[in-house]
Order: sequence, then structure tokens, then C-alpha cells
Amino acid sequence: RALAEPAKFFHTEMAAFYSRYVSYVLSHMVQVLELPVVVSKIIKDNEREKFGPFKPILVGILHKLNFNLHAHELCRDCTNDDVFALNDKLRRTVSHAVVPQGTQCPLCAQHLSIQVEDDDTLKFFRCGHGFHEICLKQQSECPVCVLEARFGPSAMSLFGGPSAATKTSHGGASAPTPAAAR
Repeated sequence: RALAEPAKFFHTEMAAFYSRYVSYVLSHMVQVLELPVVVSKIIKDNEREKFGPFKPILVGILHKLNFNLHAHELCRDCTNDDVFALNDKLRRTVSHAVVPQGTQCPLCAQHLSIQVEDDDTLKFFRCGHGFHEICLKQQSECPVCVLEARFGPSAMSLFGGPSAATKTSHGGASAPTPAAAR
């Protein structure tokens, strides 16, 4: 009996040390390898055993795997929701008509129906301001709204906008504004 107690103690301590060592190795393997690979390897190598020392480790790995799977599903769902919301917003934006805010190009003060060049087209922004495309010179934002946002509502008149009745930026004949015609 004197030898049985130390042997039992040694066996218990070695099993605990072995479990800690295996847990350490597996936790580092999980950081490098994919969780399903680690779990399937443990199960394959220990098919006939009851997973005694591995059971807490496997349970921990499965909890991590379940958490990661749930997190990925939530991210996927959020991404899908964002894509659908943005697509719906884009569809609603594109499908709404633009109400023109005037009949003159704010940059050249000519009537929008006057064709400035042979291939001249009109460009309307969502705010309703319309321009001859040649006058915009490839600007992607409404220059009227940009100036008003920066300098206030009367900014266009300060910068020679529509109130400058005879100004033209493309060499065409200038037409007086309705205010100047009175």
C-alpha cells in the first residue's frame, strides 16, 4: 500500500500535466489551423477512446467553433441587409423624377432649350438645377449648390451667376435673363 499511494498520486499528477500540455498544444493549433481540421484529427486519432482527458478541450474547441460560426452568420446577414438597403435606396433615388428649378443654365445664363454646340446635352442634378453639359466642364456636383453651401444663398450673384444677364462662358450668343429683360 505504501507504493500504491505515491503511484496513484503520480498517475493523477501526470494525467493533469498531460491534459494541460495537450490543451496548450491544441489551443495553439487552433490559432494556426482551422477548428474543424483540429477536431476531426482528434476524433480520428482517438476513435476507440472515451476522450477522457480531451473532453474539456474538445468542448472548448466546439464552443469556439460555434461562436465563430455564429459571428460569421451575423456578419453575412448584416452585409446582406446593407447591400439590400443600399440597392433599395439607389433604386428609389434613380426612379424619382427631377423637377427643374429654372429654364436657364446658371453658368452661362442661356435658356436650356438653346443648343450651344452640335452635340450639346443637358445635365440635371437631383437638386433640380440644370446645365448645358459643356458649361459644367465635367463637374460631378451641382456648382450652384456647392457655392450656396459654401457662401450662402446669394452666392451665385456674387460670382456672376444668372443675375449677370449677358455673361456667356462658351462663346455663344447670350440671352438676357427675365429679370434683365424687364
